[in-house]
Amino acid sequence: MQFDDVILGRRSIRGYKPDPVPRKLIEEIIALAMRAPSSMNTQPWNF
Repeated sequence: MQFDDVILGRRSIRGYKPDPVPRKLIEEIIALAMRAPSSMNTQPWNF
């Protein structure tokens, strides 16, 4: 996927499904987000 496709294809979500998000999926998303760069490599998150 190209970056411009992501930007041009974004949508505002106003309604959500009532289904709970599986904990495993949340943990995977957090693990990936922690690998994203932070300002001046401060890595301000903790859990």
